[in-house]
Amino acid sequence: MGFDDYRINIQLECAGKVLEVNRAYDLTGCEASDYSPNLQANAQLDGAILNGNNIEPREIGIAAVCESKTRDFLVRFFNPKEDIKVKIKMYENMRWIMGRVSEFQFVKNRVGNRNAFEVAITCADPFFRDMDSFGKNIANIVKQFAFPFISPVAAAKDKGGTYHWIKGHLAGYRQFNTRLNLDNTGDIDAGAVFRIEAQGEVVNPIIKHESGAFVRVKRTLAKGDVLTINTERGEKRIELNGVNSFQYIDRDSEMFQLNVGSNMIEYDADVGYTNMAVYVYYTPRYLGI
Repeated sequence: MGFDDYRINIQLECAGKVLEVNRAYDLTGCEASDYSPNLQANAQLDGAILNGNNIEPREIGIAAVCESKTRDFLVRFFNPKEDIKVKIKMYENMRWIMGRVSEFQFVKNRVGNRNAFEVAITCADPFFRDMDSFGKNIANIVKQFAFPFISPVAAAKDKGGTYHWIKGHLAGYRQFNTRLNLDNTGDIDAGAVFRIEAQGEVVNPIIKHESGAFVRVKRTLAKGDVLTINTERGEKRIELNGVNSFQYIDRDSEMFQLNVGSNMIEYDADVGYTNMAVYVYYTPRYLGI
């Protein structure tokens, strides 16, 4: 892919360092990754039964010239022992993917270009992600007026002659929505992170998906407790105040994914659901860019 015909920007992050690739002359591996058919042999029929396609790891290749950095910086930057974050902006889309360097070399035959290099980055997880993680509060505050706002309605005079305001307009109220529709705009299912903040006693909180799948944690939360449920593939965990609490999950629970498109999510508890402030975070995943 030549850069003369595309409006593309590349930024690489590794071990706290950032490399802006402004003079790239080739980029590969950003389209759909390779697929492997999952075939099941059938002794009584010709051919096989196709059970689906497995999406293989992705390799991104970048060829560029970087005259603003030293040779030593580039060698240290492309460390195969460190994770590298690849951010790519192509037209109106900007997405990122994680990987590790599988090959790096300087190109000697590009006359007049100092520090021309080629790098291959292998991404075990082949999916690009949106730059933003979308977050929503299921039970939110409905605003009535903008602040600062002063709305005296009546006043009373004390014995010293000082007036005190005793009434005012409602500025906002908490809306106890226990259901929320989430729109997964990606190409495949995506996990989510649910953060439950207890504002009072909560017994056995549960997060439900419209499919019937749910995650219930069999614990009693006290005021100030924070329960985190992560259903992302490869990152599934449950933490209470930062401590691993996966052992308290209900045996019938399923760490469900958000389907592509609309997803109705609901929260509840055996006791104290009105004491739950529930926040949902998710990042759409894409087959390519």
